Amino acid sequence: MKPQTFQRLRSLHRWAGLFFAPLIILFAISGMLQVLGAEDWKMPGWMYSIYDALEDAHQNQYFRKDTALREVAQWLAVLLCLVLSLTSLLGVVMAYKMFPKKRILITIVLVLGVAVPAVLLLV
Repeated sequence: MKPQTFQRLRSLHRWAGLFFAPLIILFAISGMLQVLGAEDWKMPGWMYSIYDALEDAHQNQYFRKDTALREVAQWLAVLLCLVLSLTSLLGVVMAYKMFPKKRILITIVLVLGVAVPAVLLLV
């Protein structure tokens, strides 16, 4: 890979990551709250309304029920998934490129990253 191409990929990775970081964090937090069963917690009303909005965004892939922006939010979620996948793949490529002496370790970590969730889903 040419240095100029690699530099462009790093730049794409950085800017896409910065743009989507807030949405990635939103989905990560709302998913965590669902896994932890936050709907059963005793929380103030304002906090529950925030949780409810996050739950809608995470579980139903839209930000508010019956709004004109529902389709926009759905396409934003689709774009987020595509860009997150792309930037993750770019991150893997960059790891192999930047650390050629650690290719075995990188491969082991990647295999574990696939195997551990797969085992948890199948058990």
